[in-house]
Amino acid sequence: MSRANGGTQPRRPTSPVAGRSINRIPRAFSITSSLLLQGLLHVNVLFDVVLLGPGLLITWIIRAATGDAHERAYQILLPMFAIVLAAEGPRLALGYSGNLGERVPHLFLWLVLSFFPVLAMLIAILVIRANIQELTDAMCPSCLTPFEVVLICLEIVIVITSGTVGIFAMRRLIAVKTFRFYEQYFVTSMTELQPRRFYMLLICV
Repeated sequence: MSRANGGTQPRRPTSPVAGRSINRIPRAFSITSSLLLQGLLHVNVLFDVVLLGPGLLITWIIRAATGDAHERAYQILLPMFAIVLAAEGPRLALGYSGNLGERVPHLFLWLVLSFFPVLAMLIAILVIRANIQELTDAMCPSCLTPFEVVLICLEIVIVITSGTVGIFAMRRLIAVKTFRFYEQYFVTSMTELQPRRFYMLLICV
């Protein structure tokens, strides 16, 4: 029993090892969401809503109205742009859910969609533009405008950067969830059944 503020309070049994090792590690892993990844996702959403989506829609509407583009552009480039825009919504939703909700499957699916089909399609558009004769700048200048090329390049940079950060964020999330599983099912049982032996093991480690 110890006196505090004129009264007595029961003294809780403590262990210096438990205070240093067991209680400190969960606090270090209390926030597992990646702030950098969340910021990149915000940038990606703003870029898609303000520039990429409206820019591509406007250019293709103008292209269809004027009729300057080659027929191969509608057969090849337009479906690829449609796939990219259709995948952006679910991809970013999975990124938000996986990062903020600490869901490894959602984060993994976000990475898969980031590299395929989004990144693969964006790179393929530039490669096809440079290698198919009917779609080159010399044969069909309006098939892919410089403004669209800039949008594609910026989206590629954002996807690669966020994907790289997302890989490290997912690895950290897996490590934290593994630690929490170990702590819940193994550490608790060991401290309850053999506390002294467990504390000595922590000291040795």
